[in-house]
Order: sequence, then structure tokens, then C-alpha cells
Amino acid sequence: MEVCLTDKYPNVAAFQNARRKTGGQITFYSGFVDAAALPHELSGFRTIFTSLHHFTPDEALAILQHAADLTAPFARPFRISRIFWTYFIPVIPFVLVFDGVISCLRAYSKKELSLLAAQVKAENWLWQVG
Repeated sequence: MEVCLTDKYPNVAAFQNARRKTGGQITFYSGFVDAAALPHELSGFRTIFTSLHHFTPDEALAILQHAADLTAPFARPFRISRIFWTYFIPVIPFVLVFDGVISCLRAYSKKELSLLAAQVKAENWLWQVG
């Protein structure tokens, strides 16, 4: 599996470092990328890690709309099974929702994180959990 990093203002040096450290499994797109209108040469699964809050509501809506415009009927390569499991028997949406809910329920509480951090053997570290 290959991961391709993108950014509106790409830090090419950091991207090159990530590629070097992973033996090329992480690649990058060095050009400007608007999450609401991805370049046509970028394809495949996409995710935004902990950054949607950086966008205004209008920008976030545009990003989500662009993703929705590429949903199952339009995803390539086209597969009947994708349509079947998404729309006729909605297994894929169910699994994604179920996984998301379970992940939230399994998240560590502040108390649990504090207890874990207290067990770390490191000098001059101050952990803050919040």
C-alpha cells in the first residue's frame, strides 16, 4: 500500500524525509492541493487527519461535497459488488459506522491516559492530558 501526502502549502522537505524514512512507502504530491477540488491525477482513497476544524464551514462543506461526488457509483475501477454492498445491502456504510462508534467507545479516558503517562520512564517530561 502506498500513502501519498498532500497539502495546500506542502512542506516538501518534511515529505521527502517521510519518504526516505519509510523506504518509499510514503510518497508526496509537491503541488498545491485544494481539498475541495483535488487534482485529477490524484486518485484513490483520501482522508483528512485531525484537520477539518481548520476549514470554515463553507470550505468543510465543499470538501465533503467533493468527496460525495466521487461515491460508489462513480468510483473507479467500477465494480458491481461495490454498488451491491453499498446500496442494496448497505454493509459497507454499516461497517464504517459501527467501526467509528466502537473506536470512540474504546478511546482512552483522561484518567486512563494520565495513568499510562505516569508509567512512562522519562526524565524531565511533563504530560498534560486534556
